[in-house]
Amino acid sequence: MPVPAAKVKALCSSTEAELVRNSRPPQIKSLSLAEVTAAKARARKLSDKWQGQLHKQARAKKGAKGVSGIDANTQLKAEIFREALSAYEARQAELEAKGAKPTSNKKTPTKKARAASHRGTRAAIRDELALVGDVLNRGAKMVKNTVLNAAASLSHRNANPGTAAGAPASAAEAATSEQVKKAAKPAKKAKRTAPPVNAGLAKPSKAKQVKVSAKAKQTRLAKSGKTTRTMGHVSARGKRTQARRDSRKK
Repeated sequence: MPVPAAKVKALCSSTEAELVRNSRPPQIKSLSLAEVTAAKARARKLSDKWQGQLHKQARAKKGAKGVSGIDANTQLKAEIFREALSAYEARQAELEAKGAKPTSNKKTPTKKARAASHRGTRAAIRDELALVGDVLNRGAKMVKNTVLNAAASLSHRNANPGTAAGAPASAAEAATSEQVKKAAKPAKKAKRTAPPVNAGLAKPSKAKQVKVSAKAKQTRLAKSGKTTRTMGHVSARGKRTQARRDSRKK
């Protein structure tokens, strides 16, 4: 008796449950020979996996007192996939007996064929780029011709300023070109002029400078209480000598 679908859904993953569901009617009747063959291979792999797991658990628990030798869920999953494998094998034999042939898988193209395909793709891309470049070059040429024609027309009007239509345009163009030339010229830097020598207070003469310096020295002597600068030199020399004597005593 097959395992109930509710039990299969509880024990198996979604992909495993779908594989088991497709092994039962009416789903199995709608599968082609190629689909049945692929499903049979998956069912065999899972059946062998859980059958091996069942034997492994039985060996591990062999001889243990009060413990069953195998796990109930493992045994049930092994039974589920064994039934699915049997169903797929039977359906494959039935389809082959009716003369059905598995759909031939597409052959992987060889390296030479892939290289030829890539070369063709690159050639097509190069042709498209060349076409785009040609269109762009034509557009650039048209723009260039338009600019040249406009320049020739302006030069013609400048050469014939007496015409009624050309005179105002020539005058305006001449004024515009003159403004552009003026704007293009760099501004002249302003020259820095040195201030005049006699600006401000007048510089005293050399004789007057000497006289002022001597007057300053006399003022400093008067404030110090000495009559001559010699006395100051003597006093300073005496202080230095006494300092040297004091340093030797230490």
